This record gives sequence, C-alpha cells and structure tokens, in this order.
Amino acid sequence: MTLDTLAWALSAAGEWQKADRVMAEIVRSGIRDAGMFYRAGAIARTLGKDAESRAYFQKSKEIDPSFDDRARQALGLGSYEF
Repeated sequence: MTLDTLAWALSAAGEWQKADRVMAEIVRSGIRDAGMFYRAGAIARTLGKDAESRAYFQKSKEIDPSFDDRARQALGLGSYEF
C-alpha cells in the first residue's frame, strides 16, 4: 500500500502533520486494514488528538481482534495504550 508507506516515511522523518493528512486520505478511501488504522492512531496520538487516536485504535481492534504486539512489531509500529 503506497500511501501507508508514505505515511510511515513521513512520520519517521518527523513530518507528523503531513503523515496525518495522508492517513486521513487513506481512511476516506474506505480501506479496512488493522495496521493502517493503528498507524493512524499512533500519528494522531503524537499530534495530541487523543479522541481521534482512541477511535483509530478501537477501529484497528474491530477490524482484526487478533492484531497484537507481534503484528505491530512486524509492521514497524510501536505499542500504544488505548
């Protein structure tokens, strides 16, 4: 998924606002991917958007209840409490 990779690269470079805009575009597209929603939650959390972050993390769990720390590590995602 090209846009998810772009969001990852932007966040890794500290370009959190740009990464957030890319994630919003992905969400609007209707893609249902637990990792993508988790990344969106992590970006929102970094930007202080706590309610949005919790909603993304919750959506990630709804899409894939088995999405756990191992899955997050495989995707290069950190672990956040929500």
